Amino acid sequence: MTKKNTTGPTRNSSGSNGASKKFMREADARILIDRKLREAGWDIEDKNQVSTEEIAESGRADYILKDSRGRAVAVVEAKRFSIDPASAKQQALSYAESIRAEFIFLSNGEEIYFWDYKSRSEQKVATFYSQRDLEKIQNLRLEQKSISVIPIPEKYFKGGEWRIPRPYQKEAMQIMDKVLEGGKRKILLVMATGTG
Repeated sequence: MTKKNTTGPTRNSSGSNGASKKFMREADARILIDRKLREAGWDIEDKNQVSTEEIAESGRADYILKDSRGRAVAVVEAKRFSIDPASAKQQALSYAESIRAEFIFLSNGEEIYFWDYKSRSEQKVATFYSQRDLEKIQNLRLEQKSISVIPIPEKYFKGGEWRIPRPYQKEAMQIMDKVLEGGKRKILLVMATGTG
């Protein structure tokens, strides 16, 4: 005689009835995304803040986040849990460019990636940015000076004394400025011992 389980359905650690996150649908991921957007201060019911399933020239954007003036500021591309959200970069980029949104979030409800494609900055984040956060980033970009227009100082203070950069040091700094402006964030500078 076999014994039957009378305690009811089992739950996994996420609280869902027997269903593995691996098999969550995109609709399930959207429920989590909705919750995380609310936690970041977005009113997903207010079409002046968030629109869903809006048709763009290049397809349909899952979510469009708007600034305080009602203009598109970010696209959120939703994928089901089993899909790496970063795989939707090109699709989301097409949407963002067609509606002139500066930022992209890629999410499967669990992971969130923030992509500032104009400055080539991409990172995994713990939560969505608020409307105010995105507007701050936009404003910083407007106020940002090009690093190459900032003059290299004629002298600097190091080790308790004033020093004057040598011509090859200035040249190395100018090259690094250009590389940074080109979007690179890692630089390996090789110079002879004692010349740096």
